[in-house]
Amino acid sequence: MKLTPSGGKHRRMTLAEAEAQTARDKRRILILGLASILLFGAYIGTRLKISNSEEQDANLPAIGQEQVEKVYTLPFEDDAVLATIHDGSAEERSSLAGQAVDALLKYSVTLAPRNYEALGIRDLTPELVAELLASPQEHRKNPLRIRGELIALRTMPSSDPAVRVRQLGTIRLDDGQTLQGGEALQGREALQGEEGETQEAPDVTVHVVFLKPTDLEVGSYVRMDGLFVQAYRGLVDGEPREGPLVAGNRLIPSQPLIRPLPHDELVALLRDRVKDDTIEERYGEPNELWDLMAYAASRATEIDWSSAEVLDNEKLGLLCNGGTFFRGQPFRFGISRNLGIWTEDPGENPLHIGRISRGWLTNSQWRAPTPLVQFISPLDLGELQDREVHRLVTGKGFFLKNVVYERADGRSTAMAPLFVVSELEDFIPPVNRTPQYILMGVAAGTILMIVLIFFLVRADSRSSRKLQEDLVRRRRERRLRSERNKATL
Repeated sequence: MKLTPSGGKHRRMTLAEAEAQTARDKRRILILGLASILLFGAYIGTRLKISNSEEQDANLPAIGQEQVEKVYTLPFEDDAVLATIHDGSAEERSSLAGQAVDALLKYSVTLAPRNYEALGIRDLTPELVAELLASPQEHRKNPLRIRGELIALRTMPSSDPAVRVRQLGTIRLDDGQTLQGGEALQGREALQGEEGETQEAPDVTVHVVFLKPTDLEVGSYVRMDGLFVQAYRGLVDGEPREGPLVAGNRLIPSQPLIRPLPHDELVALLRDRVKDDTIEERYGEPNELWDLMAYAASRATEIDWSSAEVLDNEKLGLLCNGGTFFRGQPFRFGISRNLGIWTEDPGENPLHIGRISRGWLTNSQWRAPTPLVQFISPLDLGELQDREVHRLVTGKGFFLKNVVYERADGRSTAMAPLFVVSELEDFIPPVNRTPQYILMGVAAGTILMIVLIFFLVRADSRSSRKLQEDLVRRRRERRLRSERNKATL
């Protein structure tokens, strides 16, 4: 049995019915098309809203960034003078290689701290001292950073008119290492003898020669960046002391490596000495910041982080209302948004580290009184600077104080808590492709429906034309039959 386009089994579709169905199909196509456009527009709008929401927070601070400068380092062009150094025997080490010393002194004038960093400067340790003395010829002009107590200082004339007077000193090397990666003790570490008696570690001395006169006195704690010259055996208080000789431009004051306090003592210290900023008065970053940084760098693993508070809106409100009770307390950061992270050179500091990190975090759960927190860290977090790649992070840290900061608009200030972060890492969310699948399904269904309706409309059009032609043919046949009947009569 032949079916008609209208779905009937016995009746053919009339021309009016076919035209009405065509009009209905056109309306369906138009409605589906508009719905598809609206759905796609809603999806795009949502994505734009998400991407722009980060920049629409009126509480955002002015994010700092360290200017990256190219470092140009002049090469040392007088390597031949280094070949004149002889320090293989104890007798040879008692003589200063004056010509080589003066050449390296003049070269050191061209080197700033960033030049030494570019050359790969290393902190001088007792182990490195032993390496230098064992094979000095292999380490000529190696860049070295020395910290310790100045135990001798005198002047020495030079025959080089560009140098004229050398400053010659001796430093008792600080055997403490930077705190990152483990605790270091201040001063000379005690050793255990074979029979269990405690004995003091022997002094490790380093001889330094530099150009600029200094106001620093014997007994001061100092630092010098310089270049290794030779193994040298010099007199200190009439007693010969053997050690590396390092040439540099000047001595600068430094600070002994601080020893991290136990957590209870640290908390008591912070509560006693640290004050929160107020809108009327700003106290800045206290000296005790470095005590908390030392603990975060070397002893944070002593904290039972599984029981530490997660920073939520309620805890944030308590901190901002008065931070004294919470100073030094550990907090965990849930999934938070990276508002900006940068590194900077802190200058000479009691942790003896060359880079620290600063930044801002926000969280969907943080609303009033502030939606963000500031942090500082003894870690180099430079790998997290790209906010697009490292958008979400989690971390651990210790509360220090509330600070006042300038908002990005530059016309107002706000308050935010400052934390010392001991750990910060990427959070990579699990990929949820359900919205994409739904959108792809809707798009595929819409396209399929449009194609189906298109072919149905074409089929209906062909059926309508055929029906119209059939109707015209039948009218003609009836007319012809009528004319024939009349002719017969």
